[in-house]
Amino acid sequence: MDASPITEWTPRPWFLVSAPRVNTVVLRRPRIEKLLDDLTSGHAVTLVAAPSGYAKSSVLASWVKHAARPKAWLTLTPAGGASDEQLLHGIISALHRIAPDTDVRDSLAIGALFPDPTGAEATLERIAETAMSLVEPLVLVIDDAHHAGPALAQGPVGILAENCGGMLRFVLAGSVGLATWFNRSLASGVAGHLGPAELALTATDIVAEIADGPKPSGAEREASEKIHADTGGWPIAVQMARMGTGQGILPHHLEAGEMMTEYVASSVLGRLRPELADFILAATTCQHLDSDLAAVLTGNQNSTLLLEECARQGIFVERYVDETETTVYRWQHLFAKQCRILLGRTNTARSRALNRAAATALAGRFPLEAIKHAMVCGDRELAMDILRSAWLRIVIDSGAGALHSLCLRLDTELGSCTEVLLVRACCLDALGDTKGSMLLLDRARAADRETGEGKRASAGTWAFAELFLSHDPQVLAASSDAAQLAMREENVDSVAHTYRQFYVGWTELRLRRNPAEAVRLLRSALRDAENAGLKTLASRIRANLIFALSFGGNLTAARALMDTTHEALPEALGTEWNHYDGGIEIFARGYTDYWQDRIPEAKHNFLEMTRRGGHQNSYTALARVYLALCAAATGDAREISDAETHLAGIGQSAVHGVPWNIYGTIAAASLRVASGNEAAGLALLAGVRETQNIPVVLTHSAEIYRIAGRHTEAMALLAGIEKAGMVSYVAVSALVTSAVISRERGDREEAHRQLEKALDVAAPQSIARPFAGKDTGLAALLTEHAVWGTAHEGFLASRITHADEGVSRHSILGSRLTSRELEVFGYLRTTMTAEEIAAALFVSVNTVRTHQRSIYRKLGVGTRREAIKYRP
Repeated sequence: MDASPITEWTPRPWFLVSAPRVNTVVLRRPRIEKLLDDLTSGHAVTLVAAPSGYAKSSVLASWVKHAARPKAWLTLTPAGGASDEQLLHGIISALHRIAPDTDVRDSLAIGALFPDPTGAEATLERIAETAMSLVEPLVLVIDDAHHAGPALAQGPVGILAENCGGMLRFVLAGSVGLATWFNRSLASGVAGHLGPAELALTATDIVAEIADGPKPSGAEREASEKIHADTGGWPIAVQMARMGTGQGILPHHLEAGEMMTEYVASSVLGRLRPELADFILAATTCQHLDSDLAAVLTGNQNSTLLLEECARQGIFVERYVDETETTVYRWQHLFAKQCRILLGRTNTARSRALNRAAATALAGRFPLEAIKHAMVCGDRELAMDILRSAWLRIVIDSGAGALHSLCLRLDTELGSCTEVLLVRACCLDALGDTKGSMLLLDRARAADRETGEGKRASAGTWAFAELFLSHDPQVLAASSDAAQLAMREENVDSVAHTYRQFYVGWTELRLRRNPAEAVRLLRSALRDAENAGLKTLASRIRANLIFALSFGGNLTAARALMDTTHEALPEALGTEWNHYDGGIEIFARGYTDYWQDRIPEAKHNFLEMTRRGGHQNSYTALARVYLALCAAATGDAREISDAETHLAGIGQSAVHGVPWNIYGTIAAASLRVASGNEAAGLALLAGVRETQNIPVVLTHSAEIYRIAGRHTEAMALLAGIEKAGMVSYVAVSALVTSAVISRERGDREEAHRQLEKALDVAAPQSIARPFAGKDTGLAALLTEHAVWGTAHEGFLASRITHADEGVSRHSILGSRLTSRELEVFGYLRTTMTAEEIAAALFVSVNTVRTHQRSIYRKLGVGTRREAIKYRP
């Protein structure tokens, strides 16, 4: 504290001790005023600390004007608050100004207060004594308090706040440094704090300002939300947005305001120390960044500290933690925009170098942003290199729309570049614009023939583009081979290679020519994606791998992967790629349920798919096919009718190698037969006979022909299945149909041999559906096979039980066996002992014996042999 004598008492000019006039255009901020009331009632010091442009003075002036009790006001200037003496003169002047509005006794006490001629320390004691004598507490607002410097907290204000018993309270408004100076007071609870987050305008505040009437229109609400999103609620930016139109609606050119650029230059950056201002100019090159990227851009090894200083002081940056638990910073959009404009004006070469550095640094993790920065700095070659390496990744990550917009700019600047045309075509395909993608593909082919070497696409780009754009299975197969060759020969980074592996595996799934290879590719891609921390891609691969395993017949492995996948594939992964993959994991679960004859569970999953919706060439369309097969399996007339309503949602042509028209035919035929119209169902199947490379369709069709007694047509269909297509459930279906037909033809030994082979494949994968159905011939064969002998007695016993249920247990057994007795009866038909049956059913031997006696009694037999031979 300065103890030198005060030589002269100089009252402050009236305009420095009066609150600014409140602009009638500016609406009151009741939310902020309430916060100020609460803070000043509970704290000796309230800090209102924020960067320039947060309307601190306007908010405080409105609060003072509408306050129930008078409040003193003091505005500091660079020359009027630098010393203790000047600050004390200002405090006394402010108290004198407000004295006439206070209680009579308080007014007299304040009027008698003057500086002590012996010095600032004695003056401070006089102010404290006067404050302690007041009838009611007084609040003094000190605007631009930062002009007093860091000593403010330890000087007159800090001393008075702690020693006046709450009778003199301070509201200090100024730059964000105030909060740092009062750290001790904030920690002890002496001081409260109002910062940028509280001062920022909310969308509700903005709509209140721009609305013409008491009830805002939809357009006004939409405009206010747009303003809030673009400005972050920064009051000065909101004000300029409104000024730009003369009305309340935000103009499209909000960011272009010259006044805003100059304001940021002079009133924000111009008031910061040079090191911090220069750091911000460089760091705002990227809207989002972490400390490593900031260090690359600025060359400043103290980037973490400087970013934290900006965040702590509210200098238009927010911090949050990403999925890797890395602290990431996000600049307020409009502020960063103005900083980039300023740097481009003052140092074009540096601006270009910073954007080039950003493009290089971001290419590995954020390729879309990297391409943008490369284009900003004018480096088209760098932009093309990043595009060539990352376009597949961007499309798979549902960035097709944004990538297409960038490619349009590149196409304009580079001319008809084949590579850009191909990428655009793939983007449109991912967005569902098949016609547009085909037009661009034709242009790419023409450009590739006509343009020079530098504008032609690489073999890898052609191959992977063809995987998107080809629909003929033979062309798609050739493209897949070319893509795998490019994977071996072209040198790309590991991330790009992982995305390529996934996409080739994804394509091989749809080709159905080698399910094992599709699984191998997806497993490899999943391992690489997890190791690289590519969580979004790993989730997508895992869902496809579950499908590949189930579709490839490895139901046990598919079920195991489902059980270890605790989170379903999030829909938030992106809607664009969902055009191809939407609901794939749900479908895979239903598909596995179907082949394991868990029809209620399968139906639930397929209905969930239809509830979510999906186009005619999606996994939802495939769910509609299997929903029909589930309804046919139950034979329930209502379910059959409901399933028929879904048939229109199945495509009528081949897309990406998937013959949707054939799938739709088998669905419709199954429903016709199940509803009793066998002739109509078989008529639909006439066109399926020429089908190639769709083994599951052929086995479904063969089963329908078998049940209809048309064995020759059934065997002809099975003969059309290539060996490579004999995945587990296809093989089981084909063998079961062949076995039943062999029995009907009198070759029982061959029938049992084929059935045992079917059980060899089915038991490890729990494939049960081919053994089910309303087929007395199949039920009889299963029962006879138990006597014939099998290595899969437990599995066969369960199949016998379900076969009996399918044909109608009452018509077979002639009496009312309970469901548990029916299950035990199935096991009794095998050679399993009572002890083995008890173990299989997880019951005691005595329980098995009890059920056995009840079964004998109901069937009217006395031995197990008689029970096995029983016929109603």
